[in-house]
Amino acid sequence: MIYLVGKTTNINSIPAECSSIHLVRPIKAAKLKQLIDRCELREISASPSTFRRLNIKALQLIEGAGITILQEKRRGRPLDIELNKILEINELKNDYKSVREISRITGIPKSTIHYLIRYSAKNKVKKGKNSIHVKN
Repeated sequence: MIYLVGKTTNINSIPAECSSIHLVRPIKAAKLKQLIDRCELREISASPSTFRRLNIKALQLIEGAGITILQEKRRGRPLDIELNKILEINELKNDYKSVREISRITGIPKSTIHYLIRYSAKNKVKKGKNSIHVKN
């Protein structure tokens, strides 16, 4: 899982075993240092515009820690459905249940279920107060 980090993200809410983060907005070097010290980071990704706006101290911290920097776009708002519900929807669809049946079982509107099934590449999800990317 890749945790999304921005200016207002609470560093203590990110688990210590987290190995990848995605910078939604540029963060200060002090906050980045705290994150590097707390987590076992191996890679940090950011959109090209966020990467351009990172300050020199932050880039030096990342390079000094031996962390890989990736530039990639991760558009869209995270889904406000729990991860286990999404997995349950996929399981029910694999069991050849109809969208209406899945809606009755999970309590999620059928239009949302149809969206999740049709656009299953959507992998940005909210987990508590954090947003994460689920790697395929």
